[in-house]
Amino acid sequence: MNAPDMTPQDASNAEFTDRATDYALNFLTDGDATDVSIKNDISDATLAEEMAELQAAIAAIPYSTPPVPLSSDLKTRLFERIEETPSSQAQSSLFHLLTQSINDLKQKSEGLAWQLLPGMENGAMAIYEIDQDSRSVAFFVRATTAEVFPNHHHAAGEEVLVLAGDFVVDEQVYSPGDRIFSHADTAHQPRTTQGCLLFCVSSLDDKMI
Repeated sequence: MNAPDMTPQDASNAEFTDRATDYALNFLTDGDATDVSIKNDISDATLAEEMAELQAAIAAIPYSTPPVPLSSDLKTRLFERIEETPSSQAQSSLFHLLTQSINDLKQKSEGLAWQLLPGMENGAMAIYEIDQDSRSVAFFVRATTAEVFPNHHHAAGEEVLVLAGDFVVDEQVYSPGDRIFSHADTAHQPRTTQGCLLFCVSSLDDKMI
């Protein structure tokens, strides 16, 4: 059985409905939107009422879908991805050293050649490894008592792992196991209130201020 032919009025109404739906979904250009609003056989009141119904229905769509529970290992996978992605501030082959255990790093700090840090009475550093290709260096820093470290400027990103004691950066206190990242082209003067042992990866081009 053939469907009855549409009258011009029916065709006009159907076209309006299609274009009004596109309008409510923001699929139309400004010119198209104007076309919807000037249908000869539809009053402004009817247009406003139908458009409001369409927009209300579309706005309710996101709330009609069932919630998707978060994966139980989402946090773990996120941090694994972060660790696998090189920092845009400083890409160095030495950053992987920061994933070693605290005990392993403490053992590696023993027997290195330590030298005093400028301006500190009880602060010293020991170089662990240098990557000339990326102009980066991995090193240990220690302070046996409360100390203020030299003010310095980062030529590239720096990351510090606290192995023992406390490390204070911008009045934020960090404890063993904490990792602190400083962006390139920044400067700070951290301190310790009781002494500390740190493992750092930074740039060979950092400057004391």
